[in-house]
Amino acid sequence: MSSNIRESEPDDPFRRRERRPSSVTLIAVFHVIFGGFGLVCGLCSGLTQAMNVASAAISKSQPAPVAGRALTLADLTARQQRFLEEEVPFYNATVVTQIVVTLLQSIVLIIAGIGLFSMRSWARRLSVVFGIVGSLYHFAELVYSFMVQIPAINAFYRDVGRKFPGAPVASIEMIGVWIGIAMTLAELAYPIVVLMLLTQPKVVAAFERRPALPDVSDLDLKGDSSGPASDAFTR
Repeated sequence: MSSNIRESEPDDPFRRRERRPSSVTLIAVFHVIFGGFGLVCGLCSGLTQAMNVASAAISKSQPAPVAGRALTLADLTARQQRFLEEEVPFYNATVVTQIVVTLLQSIVLIIAGIGLFSMRSWARRLSVVFGIVGSLYHFAELVYSFMVQIPAINAFYRDVGRKFPGAPVASIEMIGVWIGIAMTLAELAYPIVVLMLLTQPKVVAAFERRPALPDVSDLDLKGDSSGPASDAFTR
């Protein structure tokens, strides 16, 4: 006995896009958005770090501000850079590594996002690798921030507060630090969400183009009881 179940249709890019789950579309959109945003932030961070290092080097040859006087933002930035370089091991190397990882991660997200729009299997695998590596990296980055970076910055501003009481820029800088922590938490959450969505059996099946189970609507079960048997079945 055979049925008139539709045979699986040949694979082509247009039908792959038609079968794209909504969760894959959502991840693809966020991949491209976060990737573009990360590229801009990475480039800006690299330029800022280069300026901070240069400012700290220049300030070493200039007389230090007198304690008790107003402290400019340029002086504060140079003093903070010098303090972190002296107190945090491999500080500049760590910052450069973070910038490079941000740029590479952003490029990976953009490439994977474009591939997800076309339901490419390599794009899902690349996104899963990003989810695993990214979650581990950002967790380590968060631990580093709380164990090393934030205590060092707090120590620096305590020293600034003693020498330059009432400096408002110190509070502004600390707000920036906590904004950075919030962004790191978001960067940690996103790879986990990617892993959760792109490893669902339904999503994996869509990428592997497994044939779906026949639907009842695919079978011609209607027939006239007084007439001949339906064409849906043959003996």
